Amino acid sequence: MVTRKGTRPTPMKKNPYPPIWVLNLKQDARRLQFMRRQLRALNLPFTVVPAVDGSFLTPEDLRLYSKDRAVQYSRRELSSGEIATSLSHARMWERILAEKRKEVLIFEDDVWIAGALAGILRHRNRFPKDWEFINFSTDAPQEPFGPFLTDVYRASRHKQWADRASAYLINSAGARKLLEHAYPIGHTADGLTWRTDITGLVSYGVYPRVVILSDLESSIWKKGDVPKRSFVSRKGAECAAIIKSIFRFFGITQLYKKISGRRK
Repeated sequence: MVTRKGTRPTPMKKNPYPPIWVLNLKQDARRLQFMRRQLRALNLPFTVVPAVDGSFLTPEDLRLYSKDRAVQYSRRELSSGEIATSLSHARMWERILAEKRKEVLIFEDDVWIAGALAGILRHRNRFPKDWEFINFSTDAPQEPFGPFLTDVYRASRHKQWADRASAYLINSAGARKLLEHAYPIGHTADGLTWRTDITGLVSYGVYPRVVILSDLESSIWKKGDVPKRSFVSRKGAECAAIIKSIFRFFGITQLYKKISGRRK
């Protein structure tokens, strides 16, 4: 650093935020502008990461997809958009490890961001020490705990599997765990991040929510792009949800968790 004689160099301010990557398709310029306005208003620098386009999947892309695995976990095949989105996220996890990133905040380009996010990121050392994945956008019920991160916001535990992969903070340990199960592609992106029973991912949330989905249309998610589930599959899922609710109402789910915990 060049300074005038007799003066001390001005120390460079350390960036208090993790690297921020915004996943975006080139043709979705409106969505990128939407994210740019929000992040600039929060003084959060970011990098645009090109998404895989579901309309132009290459033979190499498709070789990374498994129909059998998709049917096993989702009870249906994945759409081209879902395959592309899963590939896009997996490649970002690979990049985290290749570039030896300690942590990265990842956004899809269709979310509303609350102003409190900047304060939460500045105080992310208050997250539980064992965190590997912080889901900012899940719809799953949350149980807040621990010290306040900023204002009224606290870290939270997921009461149910945490859907959404629209906005999350991930560290290298979390990226490594997800990549162990990412290929061949058989899950949607959030279909893998919420399956902590498979991946062993240590996932938390933030309560109240600081990120919600917008209603912007995407070139990845076209209307009618997701294959419809069969009547039997839909009714089976409805029955499973009803049984799960009954078990939860009578405390059977909690009893099972206690018994399983004792066995371990």
